Amino acid sequence: GADGVAVIAPPYFPLDAEEILRHLVAAARAAAPVPFYVYEFKARSGYAIPIEVVRRLKEECETFVGMKVSDTPWEAVEPYVIDGLDIFVGSEPLVLHGLTRGIAGAVSGLAAAFPEVVAALVHDRSEAAHATVTTLRERLAGMPFQPALKAILAARHHIAGLGLARPDGLQVRVDDRAAQLIPVAKIAEAANPRAGRLAGPARPRRGRHHALRARYGHPRLGIRPDGTGRRRHLGHHRPGGTGHPGSDRPDS
Repeated sequence: GADGVAVIAPPYFPLDAEEILRHLVAAARAAAPVPFYVYEFKARSGYAIPIEVVRRLKEECETFVGMKVSDTPWEAVEPYVIDGLDIFVGSEPLVLHGLTRGIAGAVSGLAAAFPEVVAALVHDRSEAAHATVTTLRERLAGMPFQPALKAILAARHHIAGLGLARPDGLQVRVDDRAAQLIPVAKIAEAANPRAGRLAGPARPRRGRHHALRARYGHPRLGIRPDGTGRRRHLGHHRPGGTGHPGSDRPDS
């Protein structure tokens, strides 16, 4: 049922260009016909995927359709904006500028806890949402990201037991600090009608990458400015068909 597969460069031991290409080609072919994405994040892998590798992968694997690029600043992202590939940025403060330079949208970690803010950022190109995600990222910089987002979710939606049990008291400190970030999101909510609508209860939407899916089991999401995913490659079933969700092929 996967809509796509994303693979990050193996961490710690840097691979040369030929090695990383062979690794990604093998992964893409193993995942076929599911759409294949490369996850570029130098801070986590320890090295950047060379642009030449991306171009060669595009030539060798027809299922390679895009990338998530979480590098910063924008100058580190821009070389990956290649014709024919959907590029989603991971750093929310880069989204507004990136949308003017050809990116497809965002795959946002903040959207797990603040879907309405990220939706306003991408769909409405909201300056208030941009200011909010910039502030959130700055204030989260000193915290372990995943526990902090769990604490925010628990505080925003009154979910008991969502945080991680830590005998050393770290989670308690994270909970207290993360909960203080919730009012920051009110900036965007007050300035954007869409943010206010998305903040309320809603059912998840099947067959679309939509911001609210973050609340229903999608900790990360691909959001496009038009509110849609890639119809061919992001799991849209054909009407009346039950073929593979990653293709347009009819049932056999």
